[in-house]
Amino acid sequence: MQPKARPMMITFPERLKPARTDPVSLPQEPDLAELARMILILRRQRADYFGTALFSDPSWDILLDLRAHHGGNRTVASLFVADCAPITTGLRHLRHLHARGLVDRWRDPQDGRRRLAGLSEDGLALMDGFLLKAAALCTNQVQ
Repeated sequence: MQPKARPMMITFPERLKPARTDPVSLPQEPDLAELARMILILRRQRADYFGTALFSDPSWDILLDLRAHHGGNRTVASLFVADCAPITTGLRHLRHLHARGLVDRWRDPQDGRRRLAGLSEDGLALMDGFLLKAAALCTNQVQ
């Protein structure tokens, strides 16, 4: 019988921990856009250790990028600037996310040549749920 793996404890940055005004109040939600940005940074820094060929997850990178910039207009082209995958791969993943109802796409009303993208309501709810769970795990609030 193999011993159970113990969960890895991660120290969560102070700036993302829920703020408390007094010991009785409920904690506020962490900054989920900032957490998504931090995960993106870590994913890109991972290449410094393992190289770029070993890991590739364009769909997840797109979802993280859109959550990190939620509320702003993201051009489709800007989603693939820092990704190591080819643009055609990124577009294929974006179409798949759109077909699954996680991402909305539309023409830029200011410039009809550009396409914009953002998380759908369902996509935002799923990303926020995941990021809240990640924040809770990192602050040892979930067992």
